[in-house]
Amino acid sequence: MDNKDRLYAILSDVFQSGTLKKAVLSRPQDSTLLRAEGRTVLLKEVPHLQIETFTASGKALHRNFLFRRRLPRFFRNFPTTVS
Repeated sequence: MDNKDRLYAILSDVFQSGTLKKAVLSRPQDSTLLRAEGRTVLLKEVPHLQIETFTASGKALHRNFLFRRRLPRFFRNFPTTVS
C-alpha cells in the first residue's frame, strides 16, 4: 500500500466515524500556497471535506469536496507522508 492509499484509508476511517476535527496539509508543491486546513462538513446532509487554503498573497479560500473512493486531485499539490 503506498502513502496515498494509506492517507485515503486514514481519512476514510475518521470521516466515517466523525472524529476528524482538523487536518493540516503543509509544504505544498505549488509555491502560491502556504498551507491548507481541512475539516468535515455536512452540506445538504451529505458529508464533504472542506479545505481552506492559505495563499502567499494573504487570501484564504474554501473548497468543498465530496468524499469518494479516491483522494481529490487537490491533494496532488501536497507531498504525501503518512506515519
